[in-house]
Amino acid sequence: MEGGERLHEVPGFRYDLTILMMYQHNSINEEIGLYELSRYVYARSRHRRLVENKEEYFESLYDDIAPTITHVDYATGLLYTSSSRAESTALRIIEEKERYLSLIEREDRKARMFEEEFSQLTAKEQLAIRFKYFKKHRNIRFFASERFNLIVKAAESKLCLAIQEEMIKRITESQRYKRYQLGLQLQEQ
Repeated sequence: MEGGERLHEVPGFRYDLTILMMYQHNSINEEIGLYELSRYVYARSRHRRLVENKEEYFESLYDDIAPTITHVDYATGLLYTSSSRAESTALRIIEEKERYLSLIEREDRKARMFEEEFSQLTAKEQLAIRFKYFKKHRNIRFFASERFNLIVKAAESKLCLAIQEEMIKRITESQRYKRYQLGLQLQEQ
């Protein structure tokens, strides 16, 4: 890549650069938001569910395999047959398995990141987050107070900031990898 060439002018980099710029210039609430935070909070349960259902899902990919299928058009009385090629079916199954395994890996990464950042919170912040997202506490009077709301907001801000930093790091690593691949391609030419 030439020194004067802009990153967004390189094919494949425009989308990533736009996302990176959005994370650098917006406020935390606009960037991450509570929805994205909840995706990280509940990532461990989604990960467990995906792992538990993996074998069943993989088996279901083979359910619709048939060498030839016959269809009947009762209105005209004609029979139609259709078949799928074994190669295309095998490739589709492999792609679906890879996509599912990638999803499991992504949820595990989100869960580990959340658990690491959650452990950095104070005891009161952890309690507040547990109550808000998991409803696991009996002292309801404390959780109805204004102080509780302030603690939750502080904890959510810390977690959102950590998620933002992790996303920027991931995007930056992705861009470095794409630049590396582009450099290899240019060297081959």
